[in-house]
Amino acid sequence: MDQLIDAIQNLVPHKYQPLALAVAVLMPRGLYALKNGGGLREFLMAMFLGTNTPATPPAIPGNTTSTPAAKIPILLAMLGCLALGTAGCSTTQQGVVYKSASAVQTALDGTMTIYGDYLKIHPLPDATRAKVRDAYIKVEAALTVVVDAEIALGTATAQNSPSATVTAAQGQQTAALAQASQALSDLVALVRSFGVKI
Repeated sequence: MDQLIDAIQNLVPHKYQPLALAVAVLMPRGLYALKNGGGLREFLMAMFLGTNTPATPPAIPGNTTSTPAAKIPILLAMLGCLALGTAGCSTTQQGVVYKSASAVQTALDGTMTIYGDYLKIHPLPDATRAKVRDAYIKVEAALTVVVDAEIALGTATAQNSPSATVTAAQGQQTAALAQASQALSDLVALVRSFGVKI
């Protein structure tokens, strides 16, 4: 994920970087639809509607408890609407963080789908699967912190809080997103260490 972001930052003008990141993250959905025999219609539906992604969070072997992870995409969508409603059409930090957090969530879903497919063919020991489950939970927890930081920043901005408070909330938001990205990178590295091609 870091390599993708670095490549986009080096090749794409600054004002188009969020769009380029969104396309880079959503393009695999469309390609997956084509790979499975879909046509142009399925390609576009997969790109814009995410029809080839599961409606529920990917199954984690050994995890039988319900987590708030299913609420993350809904919260991110609500926060995106809040950011657009309060900032108009301009690109704001909230909008960029929303898109970045969505990219992390999409990459997480893709990683877990590929990992699940790998497990069907190559069963792994319970201890190894527990490590992946723990790493997955860490990413979901980090995304929850991103959502909380976004809510805190939105509240501080809406209440016209002092600039020091808003700046502190922006710093917490940026740190939370960095932590979520690092947790995702750790999960991807762990899954790759088993020979999974991601």
